[in-house]
Amino acid sequence: MPVDHDQIHKLLVEAFFQEFMELFCPDEAAVIDFDHVEFLKQELFTDIFRGEKRVLDLVVKTRLISGGEHYVLVHFEFESSRPAGNFAERMFEYHCALYSRFRTTIVPVAVFSDDAKWKTLVPDIFELSLAGQTYVRFRYHQIKLKHLDYRRFLGSANPLVYALMAKMAYNRRDRVRLRADFLRMILKLGISGDRESILLQYVDAYMELTPRELTSFNELIIDEDYQMVQEIITSWEREGREKGRVEGRVEGRVEGRVEGRVEGRVEGRVEGKLEAKQSVLLRQLQRRFKAVDEQVRQRIEGIHDEGRLDSLLDQVVEISSPDELVW
Repeated sequence: MPVDHDQIHKLLVEAFFQEFMELFCPDEAAVIDFDHVEFLKQELFTDIFRGEKRVLDLVVKTRLISGGEHYVLVHFEFESSRPAGNFAERMFEYHCALYSRFRTTIVPVAVFSDDAKWKTLVPDIFELSLAGQTYVRFRYHQIKLKHLDYRRFLGSANPLVYALMAKMAYNRRDRVRLRADFLRMILKLGISGDRESILLQYVDAYMELTPRELTSFNELIIDEDYQMVQEIITSWEREGREKGRVEGRVEGRVEGRVEGRVEGRVEGRVEGKLEAKQSVLLRQLQRRFKAVDEQVRQRIEGIHDEGRLDSLLDQVVEISSPDELVW
């Protein structure tokens, strides 16, 4: 099953929106009120000239710490390969479509997660000018993870960075040790279960090991310094066996494909994907309504249909009470 890179990064940013902004957009983060954050349902617009419908990856609505009713949007696009054509122009088109609809300030962000080392970055500016006069100058935040050296972020208090290190620049010869180190650093942060799982599974998804590397990895984590890593790996293996996920946990291999609790190579891991969506849905309800009734929680945890969970996720941003959910 192919990896849905866009969905992986969307879930990661939804769970760590504040941490992402503080890491990559600190000036904007300094004025955002993170107590008022809303993830909008899929924003779709029609390209009149090309006759195409386009869906934006993620749009976040948030207020400012200065108060008042004014709000801003943060627009994310996630790219798993170098984009063709004029990407800056495409981002500008998205920007215009959002502005036309919401009439407010928009912070545009593009995250490039491919493993290539580009000789030159794609342009991050789009201009319209004539006769020495510039009439439009649009710029977006461009984040090329593979161009970042993970060592720059060691010692950071930001938990998100320890997952993103898996996509940053490092020496391939150090891959086994770094995979164990990144997992250990995340575990030592002591963050909440769901958020911790998302970070761990991100590293898991993007630092797969060859059979030879896996042998070295298993030998390494026997060391007392990696006891926490050994425990979580053992837990994943036991969980896989209990749920019949034989392939993907054989030889201690962690094949998770992040969607909270992950989508993996093994077909039996669909259940983990459902658990991820259940977790995201519960978290969104808690953000909107501060508390979730135990009966609602049990009902959500009893849903084993991905389509029903997607429908409920779409409803969360529109309802004024959990009682309005259409099950």
